[in-house]
Amino acid sequence: MSGPTASINLISTDPIQLFLSIILTGGIIAGTYEWIRYYLNKRREEAVDMAKHKMDVLMKLLPIYIPLGTYYGSLSVELDPKRGIAPDKKRCFFYICKILILQKCIFDRGGLQLGNLDAEEILTDLGYNIVTAIRKEFGYDMIADLQRLVSQKSQYDSFLAKLNRESKANSLYIKVSSWFTNSDTLPGDQVKNRKEVIIEFAKKGNWYYQLMLIELNRVFKLWYGENPRVDEISNELQKYLVDRGKVMYYNQLLSFQRGIPHMPIPYKLKIYLIILLLSLLSIIVIILLIR
Repeated sequence: MSGPTASINLISTDPIQLFLSIILTGGIIAGTYEWIRYYLNKRREEAVDMAKHKMDVLMKLLPIYIPLGTYYGSLSVELDPKRGIAPDKKRCFFYICKILILQKCIFDRGGLQLGNLDAEEILTDLGYNIVTAIRKEFGYDMIADLQRLVSQKSQYDSFLAKLNRESKANSLYIKVSSWFTNSDTLPGDQVKNRKEVIIEFAKKGNWYYQLMLIELNRVFKLWYGENPRVDEISNELQKYLVDRGKVMYYNQLLSFQRGIPHMPIPYKLKIYLIILLLSLLSIIVIILLIR
């Protein structure tokens, strides 16, 4: 038997076999389609529920996170040597006290809870470094004294009244304010070391402020349908993130900075693609079965 004749005889022309093959293939494809559709629906529901849960948690913590980021940013501005203006000592003292009490509030609640693990680790590390700089200078006991000067809801005017009214509060203010304003009176290397600490303090405070605002806006992506906007990322912050192994997180921030939109594949488009793939698969299976 010649080659072409043999290949033709391999194709079944029995209508019953052909019908059964089509029924069997259709059943497999329909079952597969329903399973995939159920899986995608379940994943979508879980993602939405998790996003809502994160938003609910964050809404409860916003009264801590927003002021904390703001105080870090404000303190960073006051201490920035590039301003060429002497810092407002009482405001700086207020910011430091508020940062310490709000960091304690976060610690008491089990740590930062944001929408990104890398961000939580970086912000925790930055906050620890800043608080540690204060602790090394003044010790644990004075940290507790500074925390007791304010509450989570304390305002600046009531804080000033306390400084004028209580001698202990005023003595704490004198000690802390001299830390970041009277370094020139120190001998030799201590001047340089103190200024370096304050510069580092201001720099990391600014990073904390930037990253906190980015992460707060990231969680609300479910509402706005777009990624947070990011200002220019400094080379120093880039190095800080890369040195800590947060390259992927840095790349995310870089994509936000460049304005790359967040464009997830729409759910209906996923279903259409699945139907198209299953249709192609059914054609292939039918061709194989009738041979």
